[in-house]
Formats: sequence, C-alpha cells, structure tokens
Amino acid sequence: MAPSIVKLTPEQLSLFRRDFDLMDLDKDGKITPLELKTFMEALGETKDIPTEVDRIFKRMDINEDSVIDFDEFLIACQRKLRKDALRARFAVIDTDASGYISFEEAKAFFGFKQDNDLSEEDQEFLNAVFEVADVNHDGQISFSEFSRLDEQLEQLLEIEA
Repeated sequence: MAPSIVKLTPEQLSLFRRDFDLMDLDKDGKITPLELKTFMEALGETKDIPTEVDRIFKRMDINEDSVIDFDEFLIACQRKLRKDALRARFAVIDTDASGYISFEEAKAFFGFKQDNDLSEEDQEFLNAVFEVADVNHDGQISFSEFSRLDEQLEQLLEIEA
C-alpha cells in the first residue's frame, strides 16, 4: 500500500501545471523522454542526461507507457512534498543534526525529562518505539528507519479507519 498523497493547494497545483506544460513541448498532455531530455539540456543540465531521463521515467511513468502524463507528474510531485515534510519532521527530532535519532533525542521529543528517572511505563514505551523503529538495532534511528516507521503507522491508521 502506497503512502498517502499530500493534498495540494490551488497555488501548488497551478505551479505544477506550469512546470509540466514547460516540459510538454508539443502540448499533447504528455512528456516524452525526448521532451524531458530537451528540457534538461535547455536548463544547462550537465549530468549524464540519458541516464537521468531513464531514472526519472522509471520512477514517474507509473503505467509504463513510455510517457509521463499530468497525473503521473502530480503523483511524483506529491511524493516529493511528502518526503520533504518527513525530512523536516525528522530534523525536528534529530536536534544534534547527526542524521540519527538517539534514545535521548526521542526521550526529549516525547517530553520526558532528560534525567534518567523515567517511569517504568515511559521506559517501556521508548523501548517499544526503538524495538520497532531501529531495524538494524544500532541504538539509533536513521532517516530510512524513520521513513519506514512512518509508512507502517500510516498503514495502521488506514486499517483502523
């Protein structure tokens, strides 16, 4: 099950439509690999453009018809917005900007005092969070693990709804 899609404001939708239309050079409602390549070259892209176009199409061409329509483009934009929002949430908890959430950072995020006097219930709660989230059991939660946990929680909420 895919993570939920971010709701777009009318302004965002308008901007995404503008961006799509800039890439849709023949105005047929679809972006072809050639149109994307031409657009990237016009922007002065210096990466290996054919490889980058292939990578983008693998990620965005959901129905694998060798073109990106506006719906596929919107889904990709929404996924990007969702990932950016998740990174921002992660950064709030990762107060030392190490790229990992430590037990102490999780404790502070959940509002527990920084001393070692956690109640047994609070300790069990934090241990359970780390048991589920810390997949590689290194004592910290990476962004990848945080993202996985977010998806699991979302799926649980969808089941309960």
